[in-house]
Amino acid sequence: MQNNVGLLVVNDLLKEKFIVPSYQRGYRWTERQVLELLQDIEDFRNKSERDEFYCLQPIVVKKQPNNVWEVIDGQQRLTTIYIVLTYFNVRLAEQFQKQLYSISYETRPDSALFLKSIDPAKKDDNIDFHFISRALDTVTKWFHDKQNLVNAFEDALLNKVKVIWYEVENDAESIDIFTRINMGKIPLTNAELIKALFLRRGNFDQPLDQVKLKQMQIATEWDGIEYALQDDNFWFFIHDRPAPYDTRIELIFDLIKGKRPTDDQYNTFHKFNEEFGSNVNIDEVWKGIKDYFLTFRDWYQDPILYHMVGYLVTTGTNIAYLKNSAATRNKTDFIEFLKLEIKKTMRVSLDELTWANKQAMRNTLLLFNIQTLLDNHLSYIRFPFDRYKKENWDLEHIRSRQSEIKNNDDRRRWLRAIVECFSGKASEDEIDDAFLNGLEEFERTVITDVVSLLREKIISDDQFGTLYKNLAGMFGEGTDNDGEDDISNLTLLDATTNRSYKNDFFPIKRRKIIGRDSDGTFVPLCTKNVFLKYYSRPPKDLYRWSKKDAADYR
Repeated sequence: MQNNVGLLVVNDLLKEKFIVPSYQRGYRWTERQVLELLQDIEDFRNKSERDEFYCLQPIVVKKQPNNVWEVIDGQQRLTTIYIVLTYFNVRLAEQFQKQLYSISYETRPDSALFLKSIDPAKKDDNIDFHFISRALDTVTKWFHDKQNLVNAFEDALLNKVKVIWYEVENDAESIDIFTRINMGKIPLTNAELIKALFLRRGNFDQPLDQVKLKQMQIATEWDGIEYALQDDNFWFFIHDRPAPYDTRIELIFDLIKGKRPTDDQYNTFHKFNEEFGSNVNIDEVWKGIKDYFLTFRDWYQDPILYHMVGYLVTTGTNIAYLKNSAATRNKTDFIEFLKLEIKKTMRVSLDELTWANKQAMRNTLLLFNIQTLLDNHLSYIRFPFDRYKKENWDLEHIRSRQSEIKNNDDRRRWLRAIVECFSGKASEDEIDDAFLNGLEEFERTVITDVVSLLREKIISDDQFGTLYKNLAGMFGEGTDNDGEDDISNLTLLDATTNRSYKNDFFPIKRRKIIGRDSDGTFVPLCTKNVFLKYYSRPPKDLYRWSKKDAADYR
């Protein structure tokens, strides 16, 4: 038998018998957890429409002889609901009390008896009694000033609160399932629950051997889709953030059913469950899911669509909107549509792009990188949207912004970066007169001044300020702030490299970029072009980022 899944109102559970097996701990819900359940139901009751319902987390069960359900996961919720229903019953004469479902505990039979009466005099006899008693006290206190709401609340609990009923295979190993659920290895996400819907025996009006083949086909194709989505290159092409999904195929289901951020956690499962309840054609539904995924895969494999769609998703366009828009267009028309959508993201002119408008600036530089790749028809390089998102690429100044370096250790690190840039030496101790004499005059002057200051025990503010000013003048930085925050002085860089820059001058930044690129670290193509001065006409003076360089880049 395959796993079976569905939604049951609490009222449907009243006739059932449950047993909590020995491998589980006893009842341990605290006052906070009980109050959260009560308040959630009350909040739902106050704002719900007539046909809505409140959904609890899954109850995982396995059928045992004599119509008893072994509770693999969910005993805390079942026990708490039982306690709330017990509170309702004790307020009524015996003939009006409801017959409740039964819960027994394999290694704690006394707990089942105690749960039926909850005698306060015995609450300290063992730890289970203690938590059960505290839960009833919490329920009683919560309803103390809400007596006029009791009947309405009870009706909502019985008829508007549903549990996700997840029945596992008869031959499944219960302890193994319990362990994997509680270790988070098989969380019952929308995807896992929807998978159980698809593999239900009742979906297929065929002989058993053909049913098994159909179930195997769906399961195999499901795994193929999930495997493809586990590739971060593909995932971050269609998704704007690191995955909130344990099972990434769930994104496809959420997109198909239009799940919103404010929707219930299991909203997508609810919608599929409703669809499956009306003589659904399983083959058509599954084909629709495959076609949805295959559209994304086709885009991913097409260089033009990959870059256009990837850019739009990265800058905030909902991929479901793009998918729906593609459904009514051929490829040529869809590309034209994407161009128009990209234009919408460019809402300011180049003259208006400044550091203060970081998002627009970031989008512009991202599009600049992507269009550069698209313009080179002989290149097979694809922009790595996964690394752009995971490595938190951001804006970086090409020519440094003037700022203070007050800490003595930071000053030494900054000065040593200059020594390394112009000498290839990691420390001032490796610099001697013979080495200096072999350098060009400009390099020798820079290193001599920097090494001289590094050999001081304490670098005073006046000493550092004087040297900083002299170096800034030599490198053409810090003396003219005109245009330092516009697009002619900004590029994209990953956060790790960005943090290592601090107040480095252009030649030090250039050396670091070249070093990271030669080490195999991905550097955005246009960023690399900037520091190699590919945009400068003609390229010269690799020690400075001049106004002419900035104008050429712009």
